[in-house]
Amino acid sequence: MKILVFGDSIWYGKWDSEGWRVARLRKWVDAIYNLSVRSENAQVYNCCIPGETALRMQYRFAQELDMKSVERNKDMPIIVIFAIGINDSCLDPWIQQWQTPIEEFKKAIHTMISHCQQRKYEVIVIWLTPVDESKVGTLFKNSTIQMYDAVLRTISQKESVKYIHVFDRFINQWLTDHLYDGLHPDTLWHQKLFEYLTHTMKDLSITFK
Repeated sequence: MKILVFGDSIWYGKWDSEGWRVARLRKWVDAIYNLSVRSENAQVYNCCIPGETALRMQYRFAQELDMKSVERNKDMPIIVIFAIGINDSCLDPWIQQWQTPIEEFKKAIHTMISHCQQRKYEVIVIWLTPVDESKVGTLFKNSTIQMYDAVLRTISQKESVKYIHVFDRFINQWLTDHLYDGLHPDTLWHQKLFEYLTHTMKDLSITFK
């Protein structure tokens, strides 16, 4: 089994003293499989880049995914997790527009999900997290983030891929005290988000078998 996570600095784990969120996922999978009596060999790949957007990700996605799945046999499941969109919604001060226009964001997400579906990979889409607007200035707005979140919601449901909804659950929790710079969670919120994500994965019958 191979699990590949494509995301930005939030999933990379910026400001998380315990290591990036993908490292938490790897430890969790190790405890279930690699360090237990089971014989499965589970591999977790961190394909996250701070500052990444879906628009840029699509140009590296197919090659990176295919390279890491080259040793796959037909019985080896591959799970691809998308955690992207916050930077796409960011206001570019030079052009006074979002970094990725909403229609281009839709196309990029569709392209990457279709690539996975053609290869019969499991897809999980992580919807977006809120920001503390009092700390991020004019670059990020929760209303804009929700527009991009709605794109992920629509595509997830239309393409019948599994998804994990985050925004509404965490919009009113710890925003002032636990978003390090208004955008990136601190260690405690990274842990709470991770616990929610893994719990939801179990509810979605994502057991990594």
